[in-house]
Amino acid sequence: MGGNNDSGSFPSVKAKFHRRSCPSSINRPARRKLPSPPLSCRPDSSPFAAAKVSRAASTFHPQLANLFVRDAEKAIAALMEIHGHQYRRDNDMRTFVTTTHAMKSALANIGETELAATARALEQAGREADMAVISARTPDFIEALRQMAAQIAALEEPGAGAVDEDPAYLREKLRVIETACAAYDRKAAKDALKELRQKAWSRPTTEGLDAIAGHLLHSDFEEAAAVAKQL
Repeated sequence: MGGNNDSGSFPSVKAKFHRRSCPSSINRPARRKLPSPPLSCRPDSSPFAAAKVSRAASTFHPQLANLFVRDAEKAIAALMEIHGHQYRRDNDMRTFVTTTHAMKSALANIGETELAATARALEQAGREADMAVISARTPDFIEALRQMAAQIAALEEPGAGAVDEDPAYLREKLRVIETACAAYDRKAAKDALKELRQKAWSRPTTEGLDAIAGHLLHSDFEEAAAVAKQL
């Protein structure tokens, strides 16, 4: 892992999450309880003790926040279990790689590029079975992810509206998403989805858009197109 700029205790991530860089609204308690790492998985003095979400992550759409928090919860649970078993079970390393890979994409998707780089480093360590890096860095990564997910959950706003603001516009953009997915053009699909996020939609439509975002995040183009067609 020599030459990797995000080694050690992630000082650049800590700096990014500095309290002064974030809105005060994230300090209220999260409405969703997230699992905390066991004592054996937490260092005595974590470099993420005062971690805060970045300004970019604190301003994205609340439904995208829901999607990220769900993904983070799954990753936290999986990593805690694997770490607790000391990576000794047959599929532990494979699960570690797939989980850190998924979080690398999820973090990048919300603009958390530095922590995404940390996830990438852990993914590579898993592929190389580098237990020194994995053992040293995974607990801090779990704690940083837990704090970020809890604080993003605290930023969630009340649910979507009762009706669709502009049904014709919705149909137009959904067809764009279908066409883009058929061409495996994730950027065009995400751009159309981003434009849809600027308007108010009913809860079923909002949940459908969330599902499309999740499928696009994992490059599941056929599933994303299917949801767009059904809305």
